[in-house]
Amino acid sequence: MGVAIKTITEETVIRTTPERIWNFLVSLHTDGNYKKWHPKDHVLYKLLKGDMAHVGSEAYFEEHLGAFTLKLRYRLTVARFPEYLVH
Repeated sequence: MGVAIKTITEETVIRTTPERIWNFLVSLHTDGNYKKWHPKDHVLYKLLKGDMAHVGSEAYFEEHLGAFTLKLRYRLTVARFPEYLVH
């Protein structure tokens, strides 16, 4: 089984408050929000540990990127409300 490395760079301007973006990102695991965001490409988002608003929280997600399916487990390493989250 080979490993594919793909670099993805994207910039999106969102005209809203930092608090609303924060609340959206930390609630992706609730009410199917991740799948609702991109129904065709977002396959699964599962909270593994914590609440995704605090350092040490962990999640797993799967999404389609063209012909690839990205499967990623990540841990939140920095959380500064409402400035930024670093996975």
